[in-house]
Amino acid sequence: MIRIIHAEDEESWRYLIANKINRESDMQVVSSVASVNECLQELDRAHYDIALIDLNLSEDEDYAGGIRIAGEIQLLYAHVKVIMVTSNENYPYMERSVVAGARHYITKSKVGQIASLIRLVYHDADQSMQLLMHSLVKYKELSYLDTFNLTPREKTIYLHKKEGLSNQEIADLYMLSISTVRNQITSMLNKIGASTTAFAFQKIHKLLLE
Repeated sequence: MIRIIHAEDEESWRYLIANKINRESDMQVVSSVASVNECLQELDRAHYDIALIDLNLSEDEDYAGGIRIAGEIQLLYAHVKVIMVTSNENYPYMERSVVAGARHYITKSKVGQIASLIRLVYHDADQSMQLLMHSLVKYKELSYLDTFNLTPREKTIYLHKKEGLSNQEIADLYMLSISTVRNQITSMLNKIGASTTAFAFQKIHKLLLE
């Protein structure tokens, strides 16, 4: 049985997440707490395998309460694997969470997948970390694409082209004409300042390394 502690200052979310997890046969939310201090006290009192930590606890004005807990858990209770729970995907804060010791994260809009993520982190920490790093790189890349004022569709096409999809495959996926896809690729390349998608990928990759 995977023993879980959940730190979240909104009672409705504590109830919702506990309700979803406790339906599973191999895991249980043993304790739900509402603050940093309660979380640390409970970790000191009993054994836990997974800590679900809300990134934005109300006692911290800089939106980093969960990050502080992640760091303290890593220092004091290294056997406990931390999963951050967040309202939105914010790359800078997620990067800080990983540096502090978090093993993964999940947005509240995807809590239906939380049991699967808990199993992955608990049973295969290496794979979960690889997936986390891939996800963080992807969101960092998207943040750089924002600086070029790409439309949502242009960003989506950029990612699909990087995945190796052909223009026809993208057109079929979104029920677009091939000429529409080509026009959006041309617009995307003009904004990035690249003559081909390969050069666009190289330009963004260099930004990621800076």
